[in-house]
Amino acid sequence: MEFAQPAFDWIVRLFSVHIWSFLNSSFGAASLASAAGAYFGATAAQKVILKSKRKEALETELRNVNSAIMAAFTTANMALTVKKQLIKPIYDQFKTDLERFEGFEEKRKTNSLSSGETFHFIADLQDFDTPPFPIQILNHTLFNAVDTESRALSAAAFLEASFSGLKNMMNKRRLLIDQFRVSQLSGEKFAYYYFGLEMPSGDRQKEYSDAIDGIMSYINDVIFFSKTIAEDLEVYGKKLRDQEKLIPSTYSIRHADFSSPEEQGLMPETENYLSWLSGFIKSPKS
Repeated sequence: MEFAQPAFDWIVRLFSVHIWSFLNSSFGAASLASAAGAYFGATAAQKVILKSKRKEALETELRNVNSAIMAAFTTANMALTVKKQLIKPIYDQFKTDLERFEGFEEKRKTNSLSSGETFHFIADLQDFDTPPFPIQILNHTLFNAVDTESRALSAAAFLEASFSGLKNMMNKRRLLIDQFRVSQLSGEKFAYYYFGLEMPSGDRQKEYSDAIDGIMSYINDVIFFSKTIAEDLEVYGKKLRDQEKLIPSTYSIRHADFSSPEEQGLMPETENYLSWLSGFIKSPKS
């Protein structure tokens, strides 16, 4: 047992001499350099791979953002076209005739009508429908392919509900039109049913006027929420691009331009959505 430690020291010294001789040889130096090069090369390669994957994921995200912006913009444009060509003419004429009928009724109640004075109007009972809006495509892209937690997600839910409400109101108007055509109401009674004013008997039927108001309200909702999604996603895409210091000319973000319908007075008033918008105001601490 007394010779174990010196024997071990001798072995260590012998091993160290051989190692040192190996490292100082040309073969040993080359082997060490090769090993170091392989290690640092592998590390650098791994960093390149990770950077490449991150860039690829970012490019995919920006493509999906642009696709969602286009779907939202298309939805808004289709809704604006339906509003301009189909809904607004019916709505505006209805409101104009309603105002005239209210004036006529006021004169009747106050016995101010001229002898033989009657009320004339042409009821617009034209049926219409909307083309299929790309809302499902928008929602699929937004909820499955875009990594955002912006208010666009809430707007998408309200957009789908608004479109459903629009279709329901249009169906309700369609059914009422069918009822008008088979009911053979007298001209005076038909006017009360059509405009929703109180009849001399005290009865009041507002279903048709409510349907007209509902259709205009829901088409405005579709326009507002799809516009909000497009604008919010544009902000998100640009923010993501800027954070990663990408070149804007190479990684462009689609811009939804609503200047023309705004000039035509087709866009819904933002004031009608202040309650919804207030839910997304950031607190001072955030």
